[in-house]
Amino acid sequence: MNILKTLFYNKFNSWHKGLTKYRHKVFLSLFEGHGDKLLGLGCGDGGLTCNVGMKVGASDIKGIDLKDNIAQEYKNKIQLINCDLNSSIPISSGSIDIVSGDQIIEHLYNTDLFVNEIHRILRPGGYAVICTENLASLHNLFALLLGKQAFSQFVSSKYKLGNSLTPHYKKPVKEGYFHVQIFTIEGLRDIFEFYNFEVEKLVGIIYFPFLPFWTGMIFEKIFPAHAQFIAVRVRKKASHE
Repeated sequence: MNILKTLFYNKFNSWHKGLTKYRHKVFLSLFEGHGDKLLGLGCGDGGLTCNVGMKVGASDIKGIDLKDNIAQEYKNKIQLINCDLNSSIPISSGSIDIVSGDQIIEHLYNTDLFVNEIHRILRPGGYAVICTENLASLHNLFALLLGKQAFSQFVSSKYKLGNSLTPHYKKPVKEGYFHVQIFTIEGLRDIFEFYNFEVEKLVGIIYFPFLPFWTGMIFEKIFPAHAQFIAVRVRKKASHE
């Protein structure tokens, strides 16, 4: 039994690495044009933020996170700002061209302020790309059908409880991994539209874990509302509009 469990976890971890690589690829594809000033929200080790910066040709890259986890290779490329994104962002209004935020909005309790702050710091015509987990994903719906907590949900900030199917069941929740708000594709669209953004693109990213990887890449195009991840590109309307 322990051997089978180990094999399963090894396979799961390998699959998950491939999933993350693909998610980042789709995330990067949502960025377009040139933007000199880029802000990465929840920038982590800085790798994804720097990849976005390279794609849009940014010369001024800032990153926000609670802790300094910037990898050594990105230390000279990102100006780190230590900040809790549940509070105001210490950046001047209308000073940022592009905002990047992958896997951050679901960890915040003050999402209204978060969206408003993105709107405030963007210049008119600037845009943001935000990616998050999907409450209505196929595997979350399957868990709910069985009477379990959705995989993306947390009922405890200390331990992963409520769903015995998860590999992390009853294990401690790593710092920063706790999910507060889980969005559907409609919810993600609505909160940005409500706070005066123009939603330009809304996509689903991959199906997990019941379909082969390549099949999930097809289903995400047909049924984005039930993909594992959802991402949106939103633009701050020009001042004359």
